Amino acid sequence: MKYLRALIIASLFLLCGAGAAWAEGIAYAVSISGVEDSAIKASLEEKSLLFKLVDKRPETTAALNRRIKNDLKTLKSVMKEQGYYGAALSHALTEDSGTKKITITVEQGPVYKIQDFVLHWPDDQPPKIVAISTLKLPVGEPALPGTILVIEQAILTALMQNGFPFPQAGGRKLFVRHESQSVSVELFLDPGVSAHFGSTQITGLKSLEAPFVERRVTWKEGEDFNIEKVASTRKKLTRSGVISSADTQYGDITEDGQIPVTLDVKESKHRSVGAGVAYSTTRELVGNVFWEHRNLFGQAEKLRVKAEGGTATYALEADLSKPDMFGNTDLSWQNSVDFRQESLEAFDKDTAALSTSLNYKYSPTSAVSGGVTVERSRIEEDGEPDENFTLLSFPLTYRYDGTDDFLNPREGMRFNGGITPYQVLSEQDSFIKTEAGASHYLPVGERFVWANRVRAAVIYGQTLEDIPADKRLYAGGGGSVRGYGHQLLGPLDADNNPTGGRVALEVGSEGRIKVTETIEGALFLEGGRVSEDLELNSNADFLWGAGSGVRYHTPIGPLRVDVAVPLDKRAPDDAFQFYISLGQAF
Repeated sequence: MKYLRALIIASLFLLCGAGAAWAEGIAYAVSISGVEDSAIKASLEEKSLLFKLVDKRPETTAALNRRIKNDLKTLKSVMKEQGYYGAALSHALTEDSGTKKITITVEQGPVYKIQDFVLHWPDDQPPKIVAISTLKLPVGEPALPGTILVIEQAILTALMQNGFPFPQAGGRKLFVRHESQSVSVELFLDPGVSAHFGSTQITGLKSLEAPFVERRVTWKEGEDFNIEKVASTRKKLTRSGVISSADTQYGDITEDGQIPVTLDVKESKHRSVGAGVAYSTTRELVGNVFWEHRNLFGQAEKLRVKAEGGTATYALEADLSKPDMFGNTDLSWQNSVDFRQESLEAFDKDTAALSTSLNYKYSPTSAVSGGVTVERSRIEEDGEPDENFTLLSFPLTYRYDGTDDFLNPREGMRFNGGITPYQVLSEQDSFIKTEAGASHYLPVGERFVWANRVRAAVIYGQTLEDIPADKRLYAGGGGSVRGYGHQLLGPLDADNNPTGGRVALEVGSEGRIKVTETIEGALFLEGGRVSEDLELNSNADFLWGAGSGVRYHTPIGPLRVDVAVPLDKRAPDDAFQFYISLGQAF
């Protein structure tokens, strides 16, 4: 009995030990050899179960072998996706200190090329579409499945752009010829029934009136169906500011080849309130609140009322814009009333202004505008008596924006230019202000952007003293030349207050590099000059500033924090300037 008890206890110890070993599973390490291309190797590792489940140990050797077998099959498919149809895969299994070592060896071989590319149509009758008949097929190119799918999608898109609403891909065949290291491709395509646009029904409208939507429908009844026009219509509607989504449904094609279309729109919220704040060393804190109604009378008229306040500025303004003037979606009418009180280094002023203008956007990137402004101002310069002005002006501007993002441009170019004649009412004084600016954004790799800008402005017609102080040219501050106070780059009087000028020139260069997906660092160098006369050899100094900053990217744009120093520091200049704002400096 004593021997039996000892035998049972020993057996239990053995079973516990075996159970512990079984619970631990089989430890292994895996590697891939024979692949030099890092992108292909990364793709192999991403699809490999051995790599994915390395921390989830297989319980038995048989389970480990199943993983290896599945991986060899999966990774061979990955190599085919890269054009290596003749790739051979093998594995070696060794053991080191209790850990299984798995080495998958890939013999890539050559990339197979497309030898033939044949399109099959019902009854061997291809549609008479230029985009298809002139399509360059990738014969002689690497036989990548992605390339074949691109051609297939290009053909289907061409059909939908040329009268065929519902084309179908009937499958594809690939014939691999290892002896010639090539692939023959056959695509089976069915264009379906051709159709013209039929009636268009608009649903989902609440307070927005139907004509606003109808003017943005880019097709006409009876035209050949074109999916590009459908996409363009949806894009115009969702970018209008009053529609959050626009879905299309198609009815059955009628006997006479008409396809009815239903546009189901969802209106966005038409009212909103918001607030903003900015800070700079010179102007200190400036905040604003606004209320906006984006569908005032049912045709997407926008009314925006904004109040602004800070240590140097108080303002109340109202803007009313009306789109689709005279039924033209590219023509809009803007009106504004502005009451403002400012206490700046250059001058103090109280002003009331009324303006109206027409804006014509004649291309997706370009627009011109012209209008008239009447303003009444009381201006006080240091040591001078108050002056009252009533000004009538006629601003004419041109704007081009080919960048990829309004608040955070990373690529493209912007240009703006304008000319504004001014007439001082009740006097004979008149002058003309011209201004032009450009900026360019060059991405270098995925994380770095090199941004550059230039601005030039000139005032003709009057001496500096006869030009109202708030219409003279100034430079310095955020959005101008950082490192110098607001309006403080340029001529100064005996009390170090800026007097403004008739010629201004600014240049700037900034490098922006993404540290993470949300944090970006920046280094910048900017310079400028303001002169009182129009002489090219003016004695005015060209002053430089430099600094660095951080941008934190938010859904509404980058939050910008900059610190800059004046490289040509004068006695009244601060040692540095600090800026906080939303959006890039330029």
